Amino acid sequence: MNMFMEQPEFIEVDDTLGDKNASQSEHGISISIGTENQERTYHTLNDGKYLLPNDEVREATPPSLVAEAATAKSSDESDGHQRLDTQHQIQKFILDGKLQLSPIPDSFSGNVLDLGTGTGIWATEFASRYPSSTVLGVDLSPINPTFTPPNCSFRNEDYEEEWKYPAPFSLIYGRALVSCLKDPRQTFATAYKHLTPGGWLELNDPIFPFKSQDGSLEEKGKPLLQWSEEAQAGSAKLGRPFADVSKYPAIMEEVGFVNVTQRMIKVPLSDWPKDKRLKEVGAMNMRHMLNTVGALKKIWTAGLGYSAEDADAFMEKVRSVLIDRKVHAFAVITVVYGQKPNEVQS
Repeated sequence: MNMFMEQPEFIEVDDTLGDKNASQSEHGISISIGTENQERTYHTLNDGKYLLPNDEVREATPPSLVAEAATAKSSDESDGHQRLDTQHQIQKFILDGKLQLSPIPDSFSGNVLDLGTGTGIWATEFASRYPSSTVLGVDLSPINPTFTPPNCSFRNEDYEEEWKYPAPFSLIYGRALVSCLKDPRQTFATAYKHLTPGGWLELNDPIFPFKSQDGSLEEKGKPLLQWSEEAQAGSAKLGRPFADVSKYPAIMEEVGFVNVTQRMIKVPLSDWPKDKRLKEVGAMNMRHMLNTVGALKKIWTAGLGYSAEDADAFMEKVRSVLIDRKVHAFAVITVVYGQKPNEVQS
């Protein structure tokens, strides 16, 4: 059984952990907490549309996490983009190694569009897994993977503007676009227009704010809960409101998609679960979140009016909650996919 795809309603807590916080020796992570005072760089195409930095600041996640997907990359590049690459590995872990849930054949040979491709790790891996496909990744920042399969290419483009692709796609994929879709309906309708009959649109996004099943987040982890709430509020003030992920299925059906399917997956934010696989992905997610907290600092300073010092102090509290095993927090990841109907035979 895939623990993530067939989860129990209540995730059992590992009582053997006691009151111990996560430690560096257990997970090989750096959890030292300092100020986020380095200068960050951001995309220049349509400045301000994406709030995470695109620089290559070294992060805490160990290179072993991205080894599978980065075998052809230099260690420097792997270190530089580990936040996105670690996110990719977490997603593969919870989807049992799958790159998508849309039902495509093993011999898939269609055109694929990856929206907001980031480092290009999903696009390059999909192209390698399906060598007869043709994959295009688009992003606001230039994408320069060290290794790109011959059936994969990239463009520095804004997918919220007019699409000018010469051929339709059999699969359009988007992950972690929750703060990148100002008008989901328009993007979904555009995707529908550019799909072949029978083609699929798939979105994979977290639901905010974070949750806990026993009230521990509200009682003992208020800074983390506040962070997940203020991330939405600050992003909205900067003109990039978080999309209401729960409405994705209805919007997809409204623009014409059929066979719309939604899967909601609980992903622990630290290693508090008793189940071995949930514990493992929780540890991975903790490493990822320890990096993401600081990467989003702009939301608090530019969007919510925090001083740099106050933002740093708040991020320190959030990181302290992330390593506190008494806080049984989780994120809900929603995977939604739908199909463009096959043409009606006359």
